[in-house]
Amino acid sequence: MSTRFLPSLAALALACSCTYVPRASPEEDARAKTFTTRPDMCGVYVYREGSDGGSTELEVLLDGRVLGRSSGGDFLFTWVQPGSHTLESRSDGDMQISFDAAKGGLVFVRQEGTMGYWTIASKFLRVSEEEGKRAVQKCVLVASGF
Repeated sequence: MSTRFLPSLAALALACSCTYVPRASPEEDARAKTFTTRPDMCGVYVYREGSDGGSTELEVLLDGRVLGRSSGGDFLFTWVQPGSHTLESRSDGDMQISFDAAKGGLVFVRQEGTMGYWTIASKFLRVSEEEGKRAVQKCVLVASGF
């Protein structure tokens, strides 16, 4: 195959990977944005701002189970038991981040998508509660697999 077709092939592959991520209800979105805590659990927020690989979905796993899929401007939320946990994203170069969840706490993780060789590569970064709350307010809650 001629190399002159490679840019077109890459653009086609990227366009095919763009999908619609199902949203949670407006009530669930509003409830998650109150940042309420529970004395026995830890709340985990994973968000993706719209500017990094935004139209391509990335699957997010929590402790090996599918938490949900994200695209730009989305966030995922779930409650976890206190202790050690791992977030993982399946993409071009799978990425993991481990964190400790404390009773009555909130954990905020920013997911970044950058262009990999053939698809979007995912990266996780733990952020402060202040930064996380500010970013989540601008995002929309998606349906979770938990």
